[in-house]
Amino acid sequence: MNAERLKYLLERYRNGQCNEAELAEINEWYHSLNYDPADFNKWLEEESGAKELAGKLYMNFRRTTRREKAGRPLRRIWQAVAVIALLAGMAWSIRTYLLPSKAPADQLAAATITPGKNKAILTLADGSQISLDDASDGQLASQQGTSIIKAANGRLLYGVSANASGIDAPAALNTLYTPRGGQYQITLPDGTTVWLNSDSKLSFPVAFQGKERKVTLTGEAYFEVRHMTSMPFIITTGNQSIEVLGTHFNIAGYEDEQEISTTLLQGSIRVSNMLTKDAEVLVPGQQSQLSRSTGDIKIRQANTEEVMAWKNGYFLFDNEDLAAILRTVSRWYDVEIEFHYTGKHEKFGGTFSRSSDLHNILNNLQELGDVHFKIDQRKIIVTK
Repeated sequence: MNAERLKYLLERYRNGQCNEAELAEINEWYHSLNYDPADFNKWLEEESGAKELAGKLYMNFRRTTRREKAGRPLRRIWQAVAVIALLAGMAWSIRTYLLPSKAPADQLAAATITPGKNKAILTLADGSQISLDDASDGQLASQQGTSIIKAANGRLLYGVSANASGIDAPAALNTLYTPRGGQYQITLPDGTTVWLNSDSKLSFPVAFQGKERKVTLTGEAYFEVRHMTSMPFIITTGNQSIEVLGTHFNIAGYEDEQEISTTLLQGSIRVSNMLTKDAEVLVPGQQSQLSRSTGDIKIRQANTEEVMAWKNGYFLFDNEDLAAILRTVSRWYDVEIEFHYTGKHEKFGGTFSRSSDLHNILNNLQELGDVHFKIDQRKIIVTK
């Protein structure tokens, strides 16, 4: 198919004007793609609306590819958007030919709910609190020989001085809390780096002592643990305990979710139920799911792109329940969800930028299924 023909078909597709023969032609072109662009996600981040487009196309094409191997339709749609961009002139093409028409004004209330940002509260050992989004960059405090420094771009650093190991006292505990609509990055005293998602809490000592490095997590975080053979790193989340030496992994342990999910990207970790003592060892690409109700641990292959989407600046939903999607969205935009609709378990999918205003995401979800949203201050009302 030449570029002019593709432009013509895509414009008709955007406007909902394609007949059956034209839809079949687009579908045939889509299934013939072999393009695999390098660093295309970076370009998507820079082009406003590109991921919302991909989410819409993904769901439309998914209906014709349900028998394909899981994950393949999503990979193909990135290829599709990339090829479109090359044929039609990169950003100009995306804006001119591909982005859906502006939704009617009555679809959603004319309210702007902006996305979350780098925002967190640090609680020191004495109970005093520091609002990190209000604090100036530089040293915030010093405890037991450890300097606590706020760096640029939403980062908190714990630097241990040379004489800190000589302190003969229990390590002081600090807690980093990211409220709904917040996220933050912290480098712990041992050099481990943690990215904390919204509505999450990490408790840790200002200096690791003894034979273990122990922290406690509520919510979701991605860890890059510094390797220390003689001093394992242990994370407690609910009834789950994870032991590692040095590795990269993500934990999603929100208390309003039925399972604690742990996904390993690099290295090896041991996941244990602290009540039953059952344990499993994960290898890269695997995900454990510990049931809060039964305590059972199940292992499956993970969609690591979906798991890591939040850290990389976007939402990725692949055939997810509407209720689960909205719980995730509500944490980032700090809104309440009120259902007046029985289709909580209707399946949706797509990819959306976390820097987008909320109404853009809701408009796209409305186009994908028989669901409607109304914004009432900071409440999202869901109806059929």
